[in-house]
Amino acid sequence: MTHPTRQTPGCPPETLGSKPESGEAESVFAVRMERSRYSSRPGERHVNHGCGAARQVSAVTSLAVNHVKNRMQALGLLDRSIKAATNEELAAAIEALDDDHREGLESFVEGELDVDSVRAAVKTGRIDGTMEAIAAIISDAALATCIEQLGENADNPSTDQLKEVLPPIVEKHSLAVARIMLAATVAGEAPASAIIRDLLKNDDVMALPKVPESEAATVLDTSKRPADEQDKLRAERKAAKAAKKDANRARKAQSASAKPRK
Repeated sequence: MTHPTRQTPGCPPETLGSKPESGEAESVFAVRMERSRYSSRPGERHVNHGCGAARQVSAVTSLAVNHVKNRMQALGLLDRSIKAATNEELAAAIEALDDDHREGLESFVEGELDVDSVRAAVKTGRIDGTMEAIAAIISDAALATCIEQLGENADNPSTDQLKEVLPPIVEKHSLAVARIMLAATVAGEAPASAIIRDLLKNDDVMALPKVPESEAATVLDTSKRPADEQDKLRAERKAAKAAKKDANRARKAQSASAKPRK
């Protein structure tokens, strides 16, 4: 296979990945080095490499700023989707979880698993990934249904394809869970994020309720308990859950031994 060629203006063409002949090496690379440092026009002897580096730094900085901005907007959308769920809808979503998902959700909340503990965990975990993990657990079954319905279009569906599969998802899993599923997908930076974001903002059914600007801005609130208090609470929760599991195992064992043997 031949390599593609490239040519520096005013220099002989060279093949990418190949070395010039020994007789050409000095002239080709010497001319390129000289023209990378100075203007090609006679009399304009100004250094270019500094400007190029500055432009690269500026571009990288701009990309980083845009990524942070998009990230904050996505987290704000996810926060709104959870807030839009009524207590009844959130309670039903928790009740519908299987044992594995329920246990996973319990690891992110303090105390008993209920609507209040989930909302509290979301409030304090908007930035550290807790909110996203909770949303993923709650909407996992809905996402599985969505992927199944979309089939080969699941990786990057169109607006029409999403609108076609969303009604049965809403019917099966509720509007609240469907919204959380979509918002979690945006936070996960899916290829279809722009389309999904538009649905959550403008669709007649899926659009999230508007929230005051001051309330939406609280997604940046990262206030938490002191680290030592957090560690103590985690240890207490872990011990309580371990005791609960031991009690459940003992109860199951007692129940099994009480059954009459055939």
